[in-house]
Amino acid sequence: MHRATERARYHIPVNHFQDHTPPDVAQTFEAERRLVLSPDGVRRSRAVALDRAAALGLPFPATTHTMLARYLQLSPGDPLEQEGPALASICQVLRGRGRSFAGNEDITWQEGDVLVLPAAAGIRHVAQQNALLFCVSDEPLWRWLGVRALLEDKPSAVHYTAAAQASEMERLDQLAERQEAVGRAVIFTRDSLQAQHLTTPFFIANINTLEAGRDQRTHCHNGAAITLSLQGESCSSFVGGQRLDWAPWGVMVTPAGQPHSHHNRGPTTMLSLVVQDSGFYQHARVPGFRFDPAQDEIALRAIDGGNVGIGGDAVARPGHSA
Repeated sequence: MHRATERARYHIPVNHFQDHTPPDVAQTFEAERRLVLSPDGVRRSRAVALDRAAALGLPFPATTHTMLARYLQLSPGDPLEQEGPALASICQVLRGRGRSFAGNEDITWQEGDVLVLPAAAGIRHVAQQNALLFCVSDEPLWRWLGVRALLEDKPSAVHYTAAAQASEMERLDQLAERQEAVGRAVIFTRDSLQAQHLTTPFFIANINTLEAGRDQRTHCHNGAAITLSLQGESCSSFVGGQRLDWAPWGVMVTPAGQPHSHHNRGPTTMLSLVVQDSGFYQHARVPGFRFDPAQDEIALRAIDGGNVGIGGDAVARPGHSA
């Protein structure tokens, strides 16, 4: 028998549309957060992956089925190479200064900046001082498909400076609140994708905000989300029936399709970087967005039924205050 014939299997479903995949659950990454925030620092540059491959049943590193998040700890004089079958990597500079080289691009960055880097040809990060970056790539998607990203010059790099972001945040503060708004946000888009409001063809990344004492309406969408807390004193989220409290520069996964909401019981505006794999769903015309008002009261009982938050050590975002 030919090997190709031996590999053949057949399945006759009772209900072809019944989902047999195990449900995903929301998760935070406290051990990894504490590791990169340790006062001991690092002598050698390293990547700390937020890897959930075992829980997701995948044979390669992944934070969600299509996204991989990492903290990058960079030490001067010790460049860090990022290689993998990714098309793009979105990086938030949490502290420090340095340069990143990707394809033909050379970007000098500093604290508060956000970068979109082409990743197909690899990325090289060089710190000018001790630095900490948070990066999300689409590497698991390409590993699942069994191919490398082919368009090495797309997307070209984009640099969102901290100063420009602060200006946009001030403009956001001046806008009147809309009844249907899920939350106030600034989306990182670019010249070639502005009409689609996408960050890359695959990603939507934005700074999400929520004023002190406010609650975000419960909603869900087909895209999974990775959320990085930038300013989250006494903030929490309710995801799929689970309450998750925020921590400085902590990371949370919101699985695809799960109802979720965010809640601010602190004295300042909540700020977070949110990266979603929603570009594909938007392109395919199946974003799956909907409000879930039945969950609002359940979420409020869970949030206000106990103490919320992380005390007074929230990480303030440069250039924006509420």
